[in-house]
Amino acid sequence: MAGIIEDGISAGAFREGKAQHVARQLSAMLNGYADLLIVVQQTEAREQAINDLRAFIKLAL
Repeated sequence: MAGIIEDGISAGAFREGKAQHVARQLSAMLNGYADLLIVVQQTEAREQAINDLRAFIKLAL
């Protein structure tokens, strides 16, 4: 994931930053939401998870 982020930074798609750090944070969020969505399969929960992930990406990258 860090490689993808680094490629995005090089291409100008993402802001300069610490790719390894953002990759660890994003990975942790994805794992956490995956665990939650396995148990809670409501549409609202899925949409909230997606919105949270998008908000993090917008802030971090």
